[in-house]
Amino acid sequence: MSTLFKNANSPFWRARFFDHDGKRVSRTTGTKSKREARRVAAGFEAAENASRNGAGRLSATYEKVLQRVVRDAEASKLKLADTETCVREIHKIADPEFKEFALGEFWEQWITEQETHVTASTVNGYPDAVRWCE
Repeated sequence: MSTLFKNANSPFWRARFFDHDGKRVSRTTGTKSKREARRVAAGFEAAENASRNGAGRLSATYEKVLQRVVRDAEASKLKLADTETCVREIHKIADPEFKEFALGEFWEQWITEQETHVTASTVNGYPDAVRWCE
């Protein structure tokens, strides 16, 4: 687990952790928020653990998408629509056969799949539950 600290001459939190070679490393999180610094530090550690465990680098395609998102986030330009686009791109990279569903389509398919697992009265109640959620 990372240790978070601030240098006297900086408003930004720093994370101290062990790298993949076992050396103690200190890196700036680039944030003034301690909560955000914890999240960034966890990312640093996850990357080091992946490196230590032999997990290779991200594919160039993933890396390109993630770099764009990080750049926009750092510039405070990341909007919800951009995030949704990023998630769609990652899904397409991970599974080219990935199909997006509208929520209604998803529920229809799910209810149909449940018919073999539950009683008819339960299946008949699902549409009411779905309408209540909308």
